[in-house]
Amino acid sequence: MNWMNLKKAGIAAAVVLLAGCAGARVSQVVEVPARQSGMADSRKLAVFYFNGDIDGTITAQVESYLSKITVRGAPYFEVLEREMLDKIIDEQRMVSSSGYFDENDAVKLGKLSGADTLIMGSASMPPVSSRYYRKAVDYCLDKQCTKKETRYKSCVDMSANADLTLKAVSVQRGSIIFTQSYSGKASNTDCGERHSKNETDLRNEAIAKILSNLRKDVAPYQVTLSIEFMEKDDSMSPATKAKLEGAMEYIRQKRVDRACEIFKDALAGDNNSPALYYNLGVCAEIEGELDKAEDLYKQSERKASKPIRLISEAINRVRMTRSNQNELSRQIH
Repeated sequence: MNWMNLKKAGIAAAVVLLAGCAGARVSQVVEVPARQSGMADSRKLAVFYFNGDIDGTITAQVESYLSKITVRGAPYFEVLEREMLDKIIDEQRMVSSSGYFDENDAVKLGKLSGADTLIMGSASMPPVSSRYYRKAVDYCLDKQCTKKETRYKSCVDMSANADLTLKAVSVQRGSIIFTQSYSGKASNTDCGERHSKNETDLRNEAIAKILSNLRKDVAPYQVTLSIEFMEKDDSMSPATKAKLEGAMEYIRQKRVDRACEIFKDALAGDNNSPALYYNLGVCAEIEGELDKAEDLYKQSERKASKPIRLISEAINRVRMTRSNQNELSRQIH
C-alpha cells in the first residue's frame, strides 16, 4: 500500500477543541499499528478452548470478538468455524483425555484447517462475589424537609473478575508469536434501584475489558491525538501577536483552515517567530505532510531562544507517526 493511501486512510479529519487555559487545540484521529508486531502476517485464526474456561464463555467471546474486528471498514481476520475445527479434531482423534491440545497437536490442526495462527491459552472467571449490608438513608417527611426519618435499605456490592493468558502460535513456524496476560474487573452496588446490573452483566463487562486490551495487541487501531497550538512567543511583534489572536479565534470556531492561512500570511511579515513556524507545522501535520511538518518544527526550534515543550513534543510525535506508518504498511496488505 503506497504512502498516499496510508495518508488518506490513516489520518482522519481534524476536529477542533478548546482546552481551557491550556490553549487552542486540534484533535486528530490517527491509525496506529498493532502492539504485537509479530501479528502482521496473521489473518486466518483458529481459536482453541482456553484451559480453565469451564463453560466456554471467555473462549466464545474471544472467538466472536476477533471475527468482528475491522480495519478501514473491512474484516481484519478470518476466524475458522468451530464446526469445521471440531470435525477435523474428531477425524484425526486429536483431543487428549483432558480435552485440551498441546502445541504440537495444535500446529497439526492448524495446518489441516488452513489456519496461519493459533489462539490458545488459559482463562478463569471465579464466581461473582457478593457483599450484603444495610444502608441508612434519610427521607423527608414534609415538603420543606424540616422533618426527616432514617430508614434502612438492603444493598449488595457485587464484583466480577476475569483473567486470560493468551498465546498466539504461528502454524508455519511452529513458534510462539506472542503471549500476554489480561485481566478485567467489573463491580456494581445495588440498593434496590431499577436498571441495576446482574451477574451476567458484570461477567460480560469484565470480559469486555480484556477484549478491549487484546484488540490493541492483535490489529491496527485508532487513537486520538490532541495537538496544542502556540499562541505567542517572546520575539513576537505586536502586529504578529494581533494576527495570532485572530487565528486562535478561528480555531475556536472550528476554522483551522482559515487559521493556517493567517499563519502563512503572518510569516511573510515576521520570519523570526517560533510560534508561526510551529503552528504552520501543526497545519502540515494534520494534513499528513509529515516531512514538511518536521522541517517547520525544526525551524521553530532554531528560532526559539530556549527549549519549548510543545516543539520537542511535536518533533517526537511526527517521528513516531512516521514510524507507525512504516509498520502499518507492513501490517495492512
